Amino acid sequence: MTGASSGIGRGVALALAGKGVRVIAAARRIDALDSLASESGGRITALKLDVTDVGTRLAAHWRNRPLLLDCSHILDEHGRERMPVWLGRMISDARAKRAMLIPSARLSDPSEAELHAFKSFVDSSVGAAFALLLASGDLADIAVVPRIRHCLDRLGTTAGECVLVIDFSDADLSLPEFAEPVIRYGVELVQELGSWRKIVFQGTGFPEKNPAEDGGCQTVRRSEWAAWKHVVATDPTMLAHLTFGDYAADCAKMTTGKGGVAIRHLRYTCDEDWLVQRGRKLGRSDKTIMSAVCQAIVGSGHFSGASFSAADAQIWALANGVGGAGTATTWRQLNTTHHITTVVSNLVEMRGGVIKSGPAPAAQLQLAV
Repeated sequence: MTGASSGIGRGVALALAGKGVRVIAAARRIDALDSLASESGGRITALKLDVTDVGTRLAAHWRNRPLLLDCSHILDEHGRERMPVWLGRMISDARAKRAMLIPSARLSDPSEAELHAFKSFVDSSVGAAFALLLASGDLADIAVVPRIRHCLDRLGTTAGECVLVIDFSDADLSLPEFAEPVIRYGVELVQELGSWRKIVFQGTGFPEKNPAEDGGCQTVRRSEWAAWKHVVATDPTMLAHLTFGDYAADCAKMTTGKGGVAIRHLRYTCDEDWLVQRGRKLGRSDKTIMSAVCQAIVGSGHFSGASFSAADAQIWALANGVGGAGTATTWRQLNTTHHITTVVSNLVEMRGGVIKSGPAPAAQLQLAV
């Protein structure tokens, strides 16, 4: 049984073991699996999943394009002391499958030993040698520049070969006129180390708790986008130094293992806001609930059209009663696909470009989605 370290998977594994079934429980968190095996009285065998399948997953969706892997979320999970083994296997496997994986870590995270291990994977030919993640709070540290320089020296690389991500998810971006000078200061400060391969501004204004009531709709301002636009409007030359980044239609906090029933809703990205449309429960089927959610989005006046993205085509189809309701994974895919398409379109327009619209899908093709 996969995914057995927490949530529903853990509960089912224990229930089966309680009925005398021998269970092989597989997951990435070996500590949680060991606890589960102990609780079962020996009827559950723990099996840690290999991390090399990351390469297969990445190559399936993002081949021959540079991508950053934030190792901060997996260092403790897979073991810092064994990092050269498992991370080396993961990176070599991914690159062999033409996923141009670039390791990244937070400035505050890696030890001297881990920096030495990361050095083994530095390879600028995949788009950048390394990516360093800086929290906006780090900018208040008077030693932040020497700390960054030390990391680069230990990695055996330079700013010109690396990506620097300045994450403002821990900052209040609700007032762009106040956020703009802080962002500018951060960019100017890190440029003391030279011209970076890329500097990424990253942030999110999406709340940790779903803001829409049952059966309701709530707009949430895209404060990170408003702050970014204010920076560029104040100084257009910043476009040459800075790239926009966000957390898609989500907050910056990553939580796992809670289980529970997913909220039936969609987060639809508009030019300035997110439209959070939540379904009404009332004991109805997922198909009925999500069809109503999609109907509300299509009729909101903010719908981009069925030809805008694959996600929009699916939203249009479900609004017309065609196709299944999907799962929480499907809904997140719809949110993310539409969001990325919107942001890329916005960025291209900001740089004076134009993305040609594809042909509107014929009704029968839309209905076949």
